[in-house]
Amino acid sequence: MRRVASDIPSQARRCAPLHAAAVPSLTARSLASQVSVHLNDFTLGSADLSKQAATVPCMTPELNIARTRVLEYFNAQSISGKQSIFTWENGPVCNAATLLWLERSCTPRALPKDHSSKRSYLVSDTELLIKNFPEFECYRDIAFYCKFFLNKDIKAFPSGKEHTQKDARLQFQSLQASSGMINAFLVRGFGSILHCKALLRPASGSEQKLPPTARFGCSSAPSLYAFPHLLETEDDVLHTVDLPSFASTEAGQSGHALGQHDAELLLSFLTVPYLRGKHLPTANHHLPATPLPHSHRLPSPWQCRSWLVSLQATTASTRSRRPSCSRCVHARSAELLPPTHLPRLTPTLRHTVGSQLLDAALFEPGEHLHANLADEVPSMVPSLEPTLLGTSHHLLLNELRRSPDTLLRSVIALAEQAAALDTGSPRSSTATIIMYCTRLCARVDSYVTLLLACDSDESHLDAATAHDLDISKHTREKLEAARVQLRVLLWGALGGVLFSWYTSLARECEEDTADATTRDALLAANTKLLAKIQAHVVLAMRNIQSADLDASRVTHICTALVFLTTRHEYNGPDPACLALPEIEIFGALQHCRRTVLTWLRECATKAELHAVMDATIAGASTGARGTSHTSPTWSFVFGSPGRFAVAPAHLIMKPPQPTPADGVEAEATDSTTAQWERPSCVDNGQLDLVIDVQLFQLTLKAASPQALPPHGLRLSPYHLP
Repeated sequence: MRRVASDIPSQARRCAPLHAAAVPSLTARSLASQVSVHLNDFTLGSADLSKQAATVPCMTPELNIARTRVLEYFNAQSISGKQSIFTWENGPVCNAATLLWLERSCTPRALPKDHSSKRSYLVSDTELLIKNFPEFECYRDIAFYCKFFLNKDIKAFPSGKEHTQKDARLQFQSLQASSGMINAFLVRGFGSILHCKALLRPASGSEQKLPPTARFGCSSAPSLYAFPHLLETEDDVLHTVDLPSFASTEAGQSGHALGQHDAELLLSFLTVPYLRGKHLPTANHHLPATPLPHSHRLPSPWQCRSWLVSLQATTASTRSRRPSCSRCVHARSAELLPPTHLPRLTPTLRHTVGSQLLDAALFEPGEHLHANLADEVPSMVPSLEPTLLGTSHHLLLNELRRSPDTLLRSVIALAEQAAALDTGSPRSSTATIIMYCTRLCARVDSYVTLLLACDSDESHLDAATAHDLDISKHTREKLEAARVQLRVLLWGALGGVLFSWYTSLARECEEDTADATTRDALLAANTKLLAKIQAHVVLAMRNIQSADLDASRVTHICTALVFLTTRHEYNGPDPACLALPEIEIFGALQHCRRTVLTWLRECATKAELHAVMDATIAGASTGARGTSHTSPTWSFVFGSPGRFAVAPAHLIMKPPQPTPADGVEAEATDSTTAQWERPSCVDNGQLDLVIDVQLFQLTLKAASPQALPPHGLRLSPYHLP
């Protein structure tokens, strides 16, 4: 509504060229909507977006920065005194601010402004307001959907059946005449009545269930793992007779992950979210005598470091140094305990419940601290205002800025332990732990890289977005050293394990089997495992920089992404088949494709380019990450920076020759000669083999091979190669 119209020709003119004379040919004018002129004193509001987003894990720092920007945008409007309109989150009632905005919008055109007319403007698309301002209907529906998708009750959403575009159109109906309610409306869409507010759920008999308090519950809350027991304090844990063993509920897995003693310690750590001086008598000298602003204060609701320190206990025997500034009672209480008393929680990572708990403790953002509250400090301990205990960006970012030692040291130790658990088979029970630690290190590396980039002014963030992300020189040295260790693990020990698994599975695929059915079943199962391994390779290489690239690492990236493009079924029936969200793979592709493409075009020699492309083709076709049987000549596709092709001789363009500068004859070196020798080709639409590094897509004879969907295998006698 606040944006001006774009200068785009009418789509109807493109779709109906035979009737072009009858279709308006003028483009939209750059005029702001007249309805939006009166929005300056109003705001849409964000409902309880801040509260709900506090418990949604943010695996990538860029996503968390976007979350911060959105929350700060709505908060800036709220504190400026603007009135909220379309407050559907409070019920299906049109509030006074919305009616006031409608009245101001009607004044310039002398439209009726009585109460009945203003109600009808929201209901009927034939009224004068929508007729004069068609964009009002779109804004009304967008505002409703914004609040509707924040409904805490998952059952309030339409069923999963297929819908058409017409089903999404909202129909508003006034209820004043039938129910006597003032300014009440009924909204229909997708064949049902839609509500933005969670309602009482019907139950058996005359009782009703209370509506849910959150759509996404806190996965690090101890009560979630001790149901039906309610665990809020350490006393609740001590009085619980039978504590959970964190056993797996997945098919084919059994056994207890933790004993009662270890479970008691873990749940006790999770029940103490705030710092209390009485628990830390030996660490009080680390805290300042006067309150510090939030930019210098660590988060309180922080459970990750306790568990990470506990996980580190399997190898660490002594702790000679505590973090210089810690407000996390879990980490302190864990460090004050002898290492022999710490729980051994590594077995829980084999199961979904263990990795879910650690991910929640690490990557849940927590309460958001708005910029206008940055200098406010709690007046009581424990604080009665949870908002003041929040952070500007993320709990993990705040921890890395102020006290990264324990967290990073524990993550590195955990990854080293995981790499030592390799048995040589991706089907072993320890493979889940190794893959999880690969994801953990890659995600922590992303957060560390963002902080270092912001400190060096190398990020794309502006000053307003990057506020409260500064780090000291001492902290920067620690983060740089930890990043080197993380990448040594990701590209060394853990990466070596993934590569050995990949090689063994590829050999199995290449073995000749007399029974075609057995071979197809083996190939299908191995392809799924290979796709999972390649997804972790992509994530491990996400933050690679130009200085770290060589032919081997570029081969790993290109092979993995092209394999996923051709062999993995995106948006398939099993969203957890890769063990990480597919959107994270897409984000890693966008993050590293420019770096890889620049290296291929400007740094790679002719031999390196051929080696990378040949290995990519071999990996995508047979699963073997090696050299193909033939040695085709690869060339750049002229006019397309990201495409490389195998072209016939008549399409190859003559490479440019070195030109002398300032009257001095050019002297060819090994690197410059390799640059001049790389040929280019012309795309005539008949190139046999093309790899597009912009999309990491393989094209054969102008066709892009993709994974055959399951229904295709059932309906036709196709066999995988």
